[in-house]
Amino acid sequence: LAAASVAIVASPVSAATAVGVGFLAEKNVSLGQILTVTIPAGLIGVLAMGTWLYVMSRRTTWEPPAAERELSEATNARPADEPSDLPVGARRSVVIFALGVIAVILCGSFSQLRPEVMVDGKTTRIALTALLPLIMFAVGALIMLLCRVEARSVMEAPTFRAGFVAIVALIGVSTLASTFVGGNEDYLV
Repeated sequence: LAAASVAIVASPVSAATAVGVGFLAEKNVSLGQILTVTIPAGLIGVLAMGTWLYVMSRRTTWEPPAAERELSEATNARPADEPSDLPVGARRSVVIFALGVIAVILCGSFSQLRPEVMVDGKTTRIALTALLPLIMFAVGALIMLLCRVEARSVMEAPTFRAGFVAIVALIGVSTLASTFVGGNEDYLV
């Protein structure tokens, strides 16, 4: 749970970080500056929680076999001598994902790396909040193609289902806001 929370605020490819970059862009705060705060803060939080759990575990009496079994069940740990059952392209997919994260960090830290587009006769750079999903969608497509991931396995993954439900909910709320509320703004506001 703690690691997931840190991933939300300290990952350069998380939606929370993208929103932070979007809000702080007008204050000239870059992705690199945000990460120099969130990554150490997350690390300190995880270390503090780990220390607290260690101290608290010393105050209680656990039976070692029972504690080992509970920890193993909680973390789904497998013995070190048990062979890994990773899919064939798993390592390759991690490398591709890491390269995507590096690309996001570089584009967020150095605006000169972001592509320029022409809007109403004026040249401007693509905002990181728009570029981040483009990069990560491209990374996802590369992983699907180069690592031979079956589309069915993606659709059946619990994280995909949860994410898809969240996307549908968010799109529903934003569509409601932009159509119904936007169309009746004179009456509602």
